[in-house]
Amino acid sequence: MKAACFSGLVLVFVGACANGTSTATAPVTDIAPAGPEDAAPPDAAPEASKPKADAGDDAAAPGECAGEATQDACVTCCTNAHNDGAMGYFNALVDCACETANCASQCAATLCNQASPQNPDAACNACIQSKTSVCAPHIQASCDLEPECVKFMTCVNDSKCTSK
Repeated sequence: MKAACFSGLVLVFVGACANGTSTATAPVTDIAPAGPEDAAPPDAAPEASKPKADAGDDAAAPGECAGEATQDACVTCCTNAHNDGAMGYFNALVDCACETANCASQCAATLCNQASPQNPDAACNACIQSKTSVCAPHIQASCDLEPECVKFMTCVNDSKCTSK
């Protein structure tokens, strides 16, 4: 399955996986481009010109994509920075969503169609959104096994992508 086509699904679950609870409310249909052929170029500013937290600041440094203005741009930035991690995250999300007890029937013609996966339709989106709390622990456990997936989740969460 080509994970790049569906990376926008992370908008639903990344916030949920950070704390094991669901706080994200973004619709699944906001598909962010993930592949280099689809994606906007990542922030081209050199590291030295990016704002850094003062050593004396008590606040945590912002995520590497915090400067992105929109949710899509922010997730795309994190996806570009941590592509392997984004793919691992997405695969865990699809694995959970496509389980029989979850959304296999609602997503059979789209996301869970192994022969020709498609972007989820309205029924599939609604089902996936209703399964956020069910899938969050599965996604978290899968991501915890992959350092690149952890980096991707950290980027999205520290950059506050889901609140843009």
